[in-house]
Amino acid sequence: MPKIILDSSVLKDVRIIDFASSGLLNNRALLPNFIVEQISKEYNHGSEEERSEAKKSLENIDKLKRMPRLKLVLSSQQVEDNGETLSGRSIKLARKINADILCANIGRIQSATIKDINIINIHTLANALKTITNAGETIKIKIQRQGKEPLQGIGYLEDSSMVVVNGGSSHIGKSITAHVLSVKYTSSGRIIFCNSAEKASQLAGVI
Repeated sequence: MPKIILDSSVLKDVRIIDFASSGLLNNRALLPNFIVEQISKEYNHGSEEERSEAKKSLENIDKLKRMPRLKLVLSSQQVEDNGETLSGRSIKLARKINADILCANIGRIQSATIKDINIINIHTLANALKTITNAGETIKIKIQRQGKEPLQGIGYLEDSSMVVVNGGSSHIGKSITAHVLSVKYTSSGRIIFCNSAEKASQLAGVI
């Protein structure tokens, strides 16, 4: 079976630990040194946001190294660096050694639509395995930013699923209760559409 290159995007996703613990990556996981070097560089010299993301990645790498059954391979194989992103260099390495790539952000590997590269999207795997959130359920969500439509607020679940909350824009920075209306699946993950508890109460009053 081919090796699976861990893309830099998946290293900062906490789900990589659960996925690795499942045994599916045993004897197949490969981490290029050029990715580790870039993450270390961002941790030491990057912006505050870059340092935070790099710290999560380094912590996950350390956990992966300590999984005896996983047998993570740190690869020193080099590929020509022509100024591409880390994902671009991972694609070159995948071609060179006939490997697959595990990523957490399909948008960062757009050029991998080329037929000879197999991209495994951890969002798609998570969506296939998780319990589906059903309409009518309630969830707790922190509103992080304004949505595209008036009064909409946007939040994210731990698995990176986007939550669009009608009536959530006035609660940015706060955690609120939301009532699930529907769930949409896309190539980059789930989008859950909700009404805030306040909005749901208002609609119930109208009815």
